[in-house]
Amino acid sequence: VGAILFLEAGYEVIDRTVIMECELENFRAPVGRQQLHNRRRFRVDMETHCSARTWWEACTDPPSESARFVVFPAAGGTACGSVVFWIIEPLSTVYGRPTAGLTRLQIDNQHKRQGLATYLNSEAMRQLQVGGVSHVEVQTMQNNVAAVALYEKLGFEAVDEGLVLRKPAH
Repeated sequence: VGAILFLEAGYEVIDRTVIMECELENFRAPVGRQQLHNRRRFRVDMETHCSARTWWEACTDPPSESARFVVFPAAGGTACGSVVFWIIEPLSTVYGRPTAGLTRLQIDNQHKRQGLATYLNSEAMRQLQVGGVSHVEVQTMQNNVAAVALYEKLGFEAVDEGLVLRKPAH
């Protein structure tokens, strides 16, 4: 009903978001040659209560606890990527289970297409599971085929969708 008002006011649908959920109770990380190779080559460290690193993060991050997982080469060196989860408390009491929301995933360009996002998210979700989180949610654009495929590989299922609207400039 709300979208109809925007469409009647001249807004256009420019994309759709897909909302996906994963239950961590029976979470199993994907196994394969590439993931075993990444497990030997990289390590994942967790930071809690991480503060915003940029102005944009300060404006867009939820004002509650978050956990940032950073992937490093096992032999040492600089970070190759990170993923941030919003610990949805106290809102997750509505869901009746401890919930986290995946808010930001970033892999450096030279490490893309090597399964590192799968490894990083798997390790992060395993650590969240050990920490008592039982449910994870994520939103991504429907046409972001790589992201949708990654989340499906990790066991996420689409549960809802939303519209992305824009009012054209006149």
